[in-house]
Parts: sequence; structure tokens; C-alpha cells
Amino acid sequence: MPNERILVAEDERDLRRMCMRALRMAGYEAVGVPDGLEAVQAARASRFDVLVTDVRMPNLDGLEAYNQIRSSCPDLALVVMTGFGSLETAIEAIRLGVYEFVLKPFRPSELIAAVERALQRKRMQQEITRLNTLIPLLDLSKIFMTSVDLEAVPQHVVRIARQEVEASTVSLMLLDDDGRLVVH
Repeated sequence: MPNERILVAEDERDLRRMCMRALRMAGYEAVGVPDGLEAVQAARASRFDVLVTDVRMPNLDGLEAYNQIRSSCPDLALVVMTGFGSLETAIEAIRLGVYEFVLKPFRPSELIAAVERALQRKRMQQEITRLNTLIPLLDLSKIFMTSVDLEAVPQHVVRIARQEVEASTVSLMLLDDDGRLVVH
């Protein structure tokens, strides 16, 4: 069973309830709010994996709510529900990083499929990020395993650290056998 948390922001009460019921039946924990302002407040109070939001809502539209939430929760996936499939809305949603669109009216199965695709894409992005962070460790491991010149190892560590943190200068401070500080 999925254990992801889904935040549903929809001003139409019956549609919001239908979405929450469908998501819960699929095994997700679903929380519903009637507008973008409450979505922002809910996301600040608790962690969510996906925001399913209507575009046009009172107080704060769904895309602006996502934009505000993303500043504190950058890995939140976005599924947009809309009855207004305008090009401007689509461009803005894509610019913000929308994962999926669901055009109203839709069936519960369409919503579930969109959420599942969004979560799959989010998991893939997280895995890519994780693997990218391991590349420098792999490089260092190769150096440690193949280096016969132990004096060169600190320079390699400094070079890789500078490259990974994109710093102009990096220092590595070690103690020699006599307890004296050695800077690389």
C-alpha cells in the first residue's frame, strides 16, 4: 500500500471530497483544503508528497500556492486539475514544474493514474539526485584503491571537493605523524 501524503486543493466541495475518497481508497493519505491559502498553510504545517490542485480558486490560485509551497518544500510533486485548458495556464504550470495535468471532468481512476505517474517521476528524480551525489565518492574510492603515491591523495580530495561544492578555494588540514598541521 502507498503511504504517500497527498494535499488536495479544490474549491468545489463535492469534487474535493471525491478526490480525497478516491485517493484514500488507493491507499494514500489525503488532506483536502478549499483554496490556495489553506494549501500553503497546510504544507507549512505538515509534509506532503504531492499537491493536487485546481488552477482557479478564490484567495490564491493553485499555481501561485504551489510556487509559495515549493520554496520550503522543493520536492513536492504537482498535479494540476483544470477545466480551463488555456495555453497560458499550461505554460505557467510547465514553468513551475507540473508533473501531470488532469482535465475536468475526470474519473477517479484518471486522478489516481496521474498521482501515481507524478510520484514515480518524483522517485526517479530523487534516485538520480542520490546517484549523482555518489559519483564523487566513487571517484575518491578509485583514487584510494589505485594510488601508490599517498602524498597525492590529499590533492585529489581537495580537487574533487572544490569541484563538487563549486568553490574557488578549498583547504584540507591534516595532522602529520608528529601532530603538526599540514595544509593542502
